Amino acid sequence: MPLSQALSEFRRLLRDLAGDLRQFGRDRRRLVDELETLTSVLLAILLGHLAGVQHVGWAAFSGYIVMRSDVRDSCARGCLRVLGTCIGAAGALLVLRHLQLNPYEQAGLLGTVGSITLYLTLVGRYGYAWLLGGLTYAMVVLASLQAPDQLEQYALSRLLEVALGTSACVLVSALSTYGVRARLWPRVPTTVASAPRTLGVWQPLALRHALQGGLALALLALGATGKIEVDISQAAITILAVMVVPFNGLSSAGKAVSRRLLHRMLGCLLGGGLAAILLLVSQESLWLTLAGVALGVLIGRHLENGPLGIGYLGMQFALAFLVVMVPDHYDHIDPVAGMARLGGILLGFLVLEPVYWISTWLIRRLSPSRT
Repeated sequence: MPLSQALSEFRRLLRDLAGDLRQFGRDRRRLVDELETLTSVLLAILLGHLAGVQHVGWAAFSGYIVMRSDVRDSCARGCLRVLGTCIGAAGALLVLRHLQLNPYEQAGLLGTVGSITLYLTLVGRYGYAWLLGGLTYAMVVLASLQAPDQLEQYALSRLLEVALGTSACVLVSALSTYGVRARLWPRVPTTVASAPRTLGVWQPLALRHALQGGLALALLALGATGKIEVDISQAAITILAVMVVPFNGLSSAGKAVSRRLLHRMLGCLLGGGLAAILLLVSQESLWLTLAGVALGVLIGRHLENGPLGIGYLGMQFALAFLVVMVPDHYDHIDPVAGMARLGGILLGFLVLEPVYWISTWLIRRLSPSRT
């Protein structure tokens, strides 16, 4: 995306953000969804602390991202999230404990697994499960490169965090579906389920796109062997999340990826920046921190459900906000840990952007007839 076009898009996004935030509270359905999501996130945080998980923010984001307007949809999405996490964590443990691979082999295998799961995310029927499988595998492998003595603990904690966040979401969604929503909208029209994707196994554009994402993951893994003072798992999440574009947009994937990069970057900078400011203002106060969490979740969900096409930006705002703002221990709220996770998100941008555009340029040079 040319710089002038990116700046124009950036200015338009800021106008849309300001305009949509002025509509807060005016749509009752959006407000109910925002309050459901906030309740789910707060319950996930409580459960995460009671269980003593490592990264409470990941449990909180699971409580956020699984929420849908009907409990059946929330449950289905939650099952796919838990299933994908189980597959990814188990696969990483098997590889790391039974295959004696050097860092270069680990990087190559991570790139291969990332490419496969990203490809299946793009073309498969249960894409969300494949995405979580690839994400979890990458998170565990990268964590093992930085702290190999905590491998099992890290993998089990990721699974527990997702399970707790998903459980909190499904419980809140059930109470709202059969309580609040049943009273406010007793006659909700039945929606016709969309047919599952029936794409063929061989999709060259999707494969090329997935290989580019896998290459970025492999290079990230090579960098993880050095001393990087950021949460590198957040970089892997950034790479895979940005590369998940609608299948029908792969023919113009460059524009789609550029737009998602811009939306994710702006969302993460705004969410992470707001969280950093609130952490400094809260001065390790529990109630001020929780009030800040509530503010960020409501803003992120409001933007995600808006009609202006900036839903992905809102989701990324919430992700960055939660991973930075939600402390792992409320008895000692450490802003440095939040900044390390935000640094990991920014690292993902720095790795993916040059890898994607250089590889795209080379592909076009080698295959001029297909451009």
